[in-house]
Amino acid sequence: MIVRIHWYKVFGPGQACGRREAVLDRRGGRRADGSPRRPLRPGAKDKNAFSLPADGGVRMKALVTYYSRTGTTDKLAKDIAARLACDIDPIVSTVKWEGVTRWMACGRAGMKKELTELEPPKLDPAQYDLVIVGTPIWAGFASAPTRTYLHENKGKFKRVAFFLTSGGDEHAKAFDDMEAVAGQKPVAKLAVKARDLKAGDHAERAATFVAELGK
Repeated sequence: MIVRIHWYKVFGPGQACGRREAVLDRRGGRRADGSPRRPLRPGAKDKNAFSLPADGGVRMKALVTYYSRTGTTDKLAKDIAARLACDIDPIVSTVKWEGVTRWMACGRAGMKKELTELEPPKLDPAQYDLVIVGTPIWAGFASAPTRTYLHENKGKFKRVAFFLTSGGDEHAKAFDDMEAVAGQKPVAKLAVKARDLKAGDHAERAATFVAELGK
């Protein structure tokens, strides 16, 4: 039986995100997206794993959290979490935004920069060195659930990074919106069009985004 032990690139001081995953890996566990891990052939490389640097530092503990109305942002969030082998915690709104009839309500909430009601997060962002927050774009701005999460947890974030999905090219306002609500500048940003994500054309940008998290 092939024994796999993951080591990861240094991001800075903090605890090792992925330590639990490394233990599960040896036991035949699952990736962050729920898919089963497959043993690697001898000499093969895992494209989602980081290499341990020569100075032997400790990996930063990271959390991916996001709101997804249609499943598009959910797909990107799980991709990022799998690349980092870190915790993931979806933002859950008690107000139902899903469905065709709610599409216009989403646009109004985005333009008016409204807040909404959320279920309490399962994971406390204050316990993480880096919180990676994702959202779909609503009328050029962050979604109401993501905005509410940032508003309610402002002051708990040590460092943040942002990612979003959209149908077009307008991303600047949404990122500025998230930065203003969070109260700090993100260490990295990633914007992916829904059609690119569906076609799998986002992989290179996602890899670059993950690499920037360690700078």
